[in-house]
Amino acid sequence: MTYFNFNSYFTNPKPRIVSDGGGYTAYLHVKENTKFVTDVQTKDNRSTEANGRLSYSIIGGADKNLFTIDRYSGKVYFKNAPDFEKPLDYGRDNRYEVKIKVKDAAGYTDTQLLKIEVKDVAEVDPNPKIVSNGGGSTAHVNVDENSQFVTDVQTVDNRSTEANGRLSYFIHGGEDKSFFSIDKKTGKVSFNFAPDFEKPVDADGDNTYEVGVKVVDGAGYTDTQLLKVKVQDVVEGKPDPDPDPVARRPILEKPLLLATMATIPSEALTPTRCSLVRAATMFYSVAAATTDSMALISSAEVLAKLITLTVKLAEMSSFWGIAMVPST
Repeated sequence: MTYFNFNSYFTNPKPRIVSDGGGYTAYLHVKENTKFVTDVQTKDNRSTEANGRLSYSIIGGADKNLFTIDRYSGKVYFKNAPDFEKPLDYGRDNRYEVKIKVKDAAGYTDTQLLKIEVKDVAEVDPNPKIVSNGGGSTAHVNVDENSQFVTDVQTVDNRSTEANGRLSYFIHGGEDKSFFSIDKKTGKVSFNFAPDFEKPVDADGDNTYEVGVKVVDGAGYTDTQLLKVKVQDVVEGKPDPDPDPVARRPILEKPLLLATMATIPSEALTPTRCSLVRAATMFYSVAAATTDSMALISSAEVLAKLITLTVKLAEMSSFWGIAMVPST
């Protein structure tokens, strides 16, 4: 036998929202980037969600336009996943309000105001990030003139690396982009020619070249960076340091040797005579090393004649030991 509870039926005819603590107001916390808010649950003597005789709707709240509710199940959702950093609630404080209503088959109702606080979540940036040369949207690079290599672009990414071949690099704008190329796989940037400090060809003519680079990862996310490449002057043709007389000897011996050889007819350049010339050249170079090098170089013709005379005297004398100097 089935007993019907008339007392309960007539004394409590209204449906009653019991989810999230029940009552007129419920407080919820939802993580950002999540659409689902809550599943409204109701107690009623006549109707249930299962028999389809309970229906739910949104009837108010300062942020009602940002929400939707399933009419039959009572599940509440944000229309768009909330972003903690960009709140859209009425107060712009990540506290949203929406009022929901449940109605049973007899037309009785209950309501509840949902106060939803969106919580921040530590997010992982999906985009690759160029970190070389200090990172950021703009980087400054210094390059010596006559050098083609500029930089090696380095990227940090959560899913792709240069090693697995899922990072790709491209030239991406810049006033002087036509002067550069980039290795698609490694990110190495180079001039298409060796820049000349004395003859700048950048757009501004100030030896600062601008070129943009872009990296694309395996998921299609990107990052860009503008490179400002400063070409630096290099002192060209500068003489080697001259710290002591010994360092000057190689500079002096060669021109003196050539000058002396030029004064002797080629048919007279015997191996013995060549040895004598080399020995005498070394002797006069060392002896004169304590004098001013520029004066010595300017008097090369005079010294050459002196060396030639020394050679002739050595041939006429019995002192042939000087001829033992190697000829190579």
